[in-house]
Amino acid sequence: MAVTLGEITDRNREAVLALRVAPGQERFVGSVRNALAQAARYPHANPWYRAVCAAGEPAGFVMVSWDVEPQPPEIIGPWFLWKLLIDQRHQGRGYGAEAVWQVAGLVRAEGAISFGYGPDGKRIRRKVSGKTKQEVRAKLQALHQELNSGVRSSSTYTLREAVDDWLREGLDGTSDRTRTLYESPRPGYQLSGIVVRQAC
Repeated sequence: MAVTLGEITDRNREAVLALRVAPGQERFVGSVRNALAQAARYPHANPWYRAVCAAGEPAGFVMVSWDVEPQPPEIIGPWFLWKLLIDQRHQGRGYGAEAVWQVAGLVRAEGAISFGYGPDGKRIRRKVSGKTKQEVRAKLQALHQELNSGVRSSSTYTLREAVDDWLREGLDGTSDRTRTLYESPRPGYQLSGIVVRQAC
């Protein structure tokens, strides 16, 4: 039987809230209502949740902390399986395992690389996504090559932006006179609209 992950809507909300684990499992899993209350209490954990559906009907619930900056011990990340509940009537059919495989596939299709930390102490991340794992892997490899070469660019990075970045960050230790000379507009130089292309 096909298992799908579906959004919780007004149409299926009551059926999802009615899901219950087998007696004795409550102390390990809790309820969907409790999970949704946790999601509302910790929005900074970027909760992502779905109904686990079989034959078009809710059979379980899964919630993940989705691509979030870790803040231990309260927020674990970047991805964390926060809640997995399969209703007692649907247990033993592989629905939980299939839900985890599907979530893992979604996470694999969303890759990211850390480029260090900004002045505010937050991690600088570049994310990629793709239709297939191979596409994501290729994009991540390109980002790794960019990171290793020390280049951080985008396809729309203009010469004007490069010059502005250099003027802002590349003139440490120069005199005020030199800085003023470099920052003054030069007659005949038109920098807007020129896009820097890959040199090699």
